[in-house]
Amino acid sequence: MSYPVAGDRVAGEEVKVIDATTLYYTLSTIAQALASAMGVLAAFALFRLNRLESDVVAAQQALSDIGLRASWPTLRDCGFDALLKQVRTEVGITSDRHPALRAGHNAWRIWSTLRYRLIATVIVMAVDVGACVVALPFVPAMASSGALPWLSWPIVALTVVLTIVSLFFAVRLIEVIIQPRE
Repeated sequence: MSYPVAGDRVAGEEVKVIDATTLYYTLSTIAQALASAMGVLAAFALFRLNRLESDVVAAQQALSDIGLRASWPTLRDCGFDALLKQVRTEVGITSDRHPALRAGHNAWRIWSTLRYRLIATVIVMAVDVGACVVALPFVPAMASSGALPWLSWPIVALTVVLTIVSLFFAVRLIEVIIQPRE
């Protein structure tokens, strides 16, 4: 069985295949760019997670100092106002503790979102990089003179679509990384 190559006609249409050089450049550039972006984004996200964790620890310590350590789940999940309602009085919660407790709640909320988005972004980018790396050895077979020229367009389309999805996830991650501390 012979496979069509560039210039052949199938059902009256000229076969369009991608040459080997274009495939190599496309797949390797996507893999390198996304791997680099993944590393930089992960570094910034991990730095931000560390700062958020220090706010959470400060809030937990502030609760411990006033004997309300068991109230952390209320503060974490519902916020400072819900904590005040739970303890039914502001005894022990002085105004100097308000910022630490509010910051702890906000840090937990941002930390959860950041962690989720970091994991989702890394997964999508890793799948795209993996697809590129797996496809690279098959470039000669997918090129115009190879045995699998019909596979070149779907592979390029898949990796480009995954790259666009990766960029969307990266932007969503950056939004959380740069979100100000409240």
